[in-house]
Formats: sequence, C-alpha cells, structure tokens
Amino acid sequence: MTEDTDKIELDDFILKDFLRPLTVQSVEDLLKHWGYQVNNSKKSKLNLFKDAIGASLTKEQFHDLWLLREKITVIKNRNWKVLKFDPKKFKELSNEDLKSQLQKEIANRIIEKDRFSLLIQVLDEGELYVIVDLEGNPRIVEEFDHDFKIIYPIQRIRLILEKNGIARLNGGSPQLHSQYIEVLENVLETTFTPQQIFSYVLRDFVYKTSPIKKISLVCPREMGGFSGVERITVEGPDVVRGMDDLRSRQEILFNFDGLSKLGAWVKVHSQSAKLDVNGNIQVSDVKTKKHVLKFFE
Repeated sequence: MTEDTDKIELDDFILKDFLRPLTVQSVEDLLKHWGYQVNNSKKSKLNLFKDAIGASLTKEQFHDLWLLREKITVIKNRNWKVLKFDPKKFKELSNEDLKSQLQKEIANRIIEKDRFSLLIQVLDEGELYVIVDLEGNPRIVEEFDHDFKIIYPIQRIRLILEKNGIARLNGGSPQLHSQYIEVLENVLETTFTPQQIFSYVLRDFVYKTSPIKKISLVCPREMGGFSGVERITVEGPDVVRGMDDLRSRQEILFNFDGLSKLGAWVKVHSQSAKLDVNGNIQVSDVKTKKHVLKFFE
C-alpha cells in the first residue's frame, strides 16, 4: 500500500483481502454512492471495484470502504456488552461537542501515554459509533532482509450509542472498560449500567425466536439431582422443533421444557443472533438487533 497527500494506492492482494467480507451488492452500492457507473456482468468484487475506480482511493473513499467493512466484520460479527443509560444529555449534545468533551475526559482519566485518537461516525440507523484508539506497548517486528521495525499496536474500544438509552461496548480490557464508562458518565451526566442476561431471558428469547440453532445449559447437581454431566449442548438447524420431534417419535423425554428442569440456560444461537449469560450479544441485522434489544427494555 502506497500513499501520497491525496490518494492511497492499494495493490490487488490488499484490495482483494479488504473486499473479501463485503457482498457484491454492498460494493455496488458504495461505488454508486461515490458517483461511479456500475456494470456488473457477474464480475468478481475485485474486478467490479477496479473497473469503476481503479486501485487509487482518496482518503475519504478509503474511510468509507473501511467503515463498510467495519459494519460487517465487527459490528455484526463480534460480541458486545449491553449497557443502559439516561439519554437526556446525549440528545442535547452535538456530535462535535460530544467528541470535544470525550477527548478532554479521556486525556484526563485514561491516557498514560501521549497518543490516542477518537472517531465518531453516524451509522445507518442513526446510532453513534464511537471508536477510541489508545497507543499500546511497543514491540519489534522483523521485516524482509533482516530488517526490524518498532511498532506501536493499538488498543481499540468501540461504543455504539442509541437515543433510546441503549449502549453497546466492545474491545479493550475490563480495566479500560471501567475507566471508559467513568468517562462517559462524566460527559453525559448519567450512569451506565451493564446489563446481565439471565437464564430466564435466554429461555424467553428461545420461546419468541425461531429457528434456534444452538442452546447450551449447565447442570448443577443441586438443580438436576445428578452428577457426571456439567453441560448439555444441542445444535442443529432448528433444535427446539427437532427435540419435540425426537420426543414424539422416539418417546424420549428430551425437549426444551424438559431440559430446562435440569439446569440453567447459558448460551443461545439463532439464525442471526447470539446471546450468553456473560452479557454478550451478537446481532447480524437491524431487525434482529431491535428484536434482541427488546429483552433489555
């Protein structure tokens, strides 16, 4: 990858890797957003992109491409902690004021080193996507021809804020999470409360969501009355219906309600969501996000 003051030049290998998680439709939509004509005669994403724009991007275009990739590889495919807060002050602040106040608080409360960066981006549904990069400890990387370079890795904390008082947090250590939450509470003059996902919430999610692809429960002896089994996991295209069929056809007392008597549900996967009792959620589309977040209201 080469860069001048106006353009970033990407070779085919880097560009192909950057486009890999994107859909053809999302690449087409991005090119059209930039004002390019798109003629897709079943081209690969790489050829589609290069035929329209080449391999040279402005920094603004590269940022758009990065954000599109971020939405797919991170926002949809990573675990997020859910927090609730009073959004009154959040609704009053402009994005510029929020960024300015966050920068001051981060510099005062978190930073032991000189360098950090803060990015605020508005997502498709109007949520604010806040990314804080903190400079990590230096390390040495060996390069070609026995050359060496000192690099400074980043610790990245991602936050999604919604005007309904729901926040999602990803990245960084538990200590950084605690410090960052203090920053947010001071700036937005509210309390951020981490949301637990209790076993009964997972059970409710299963009853209101179909199909369920995977469920796991732990089996404490005090609850199930037996020992030797610590965890039961059932996995398949539609496990709730499948267990009911198994019970009805084979007369085996093995279904969701029956297993619920043996222990506590700890993890549930549906077609487009994952939840666990550690407070992690993962959602892959807007409809699913709205469905899942209703369980925190």
